[in-house]
Amino acid sequence: MIIIKKNLCFFIIFLFNFSIKANEMSIEYKEDKPFIIILLGPPGAGKGTQAKQISKLFSIPHISVGDIIREEALHGSSIAMEVKKITDEGKFIPDDLVLKIIEKRISKEINGYILDGFPRNIFQAYFLEKMLSDLNQELTVVFSLNVSPELITERIIYRRTCPNCGAVFNLTTKVPKKEGQCDFCKNELIHRGDDHEDKINFRLSLYNNETVPIIQYYENKEILKEISANESILEVENEIIEYLQNK
Repeated sequence: MIIIKKNLCFFIIFLFNFSIKANEMSIEYKEDKPFIIILLGPPGAGKGTQAKQISKLFSIPHISVGDIIREEALHGSSIAMEVKKITDEGKFIPDDLVLKIIEKRISKEINGYILDGFPRNIFQAYFLEKMLSDLNQELTVVFSLNVSPELITERIIYRRTCPNCGAVFNLTTKVPKKEGQCDFCKNELIHRGDDHEDKINFRLSLYNNETVPIIQYYENKEILKEISANESILEVENEIIEYLQNK
């Protein structure tokens, strides 16, 4: 029994030391050359979920147009109200609004960041390229999260979102501890207007027409990494982390 306890103790110490070393490695890399990451993928691919995990591990901000709009909405912003009406219809936010939001946010960051769901069309990709050049920043990688249409529908229909903190749940795969309530801020969860079944086909069509061409654009630049998002959240996360640690 004593030997088992000693071995367990050594194992815990090993894991603790390994965790510290892993964090030190990421910090050293970040200071040398910050991670600037884009996450692309259709609705329901898990972009937001993965972005939050990467953000925590590598200590870089997660920049999502949706989250910025949500913050604005809390203050009753007229822009936020306009955007809400558009997104509830399942449409993309107009380029001029998106570019203003992103430019203002990115200009504040010097230690890297993750762009979740931006750019969404080739025009935005060109704009981002020029903006990064002006800021003397370099894109690290573009992750394209691929997921089957059947799984997309299932994920979106059962998705529930917290309008206050932005946390995302799923009634089949990531069930909130208390029905209808956010685990983190206790706010009431909602079924977003653009997450209803009648909006899914339109959103996918919009994605295929507007966003898919960007994938080829970044593939030609040799900075695209495709990942199957059909797997579990943890499996997708591990593949992303492994790729970044080898950069």
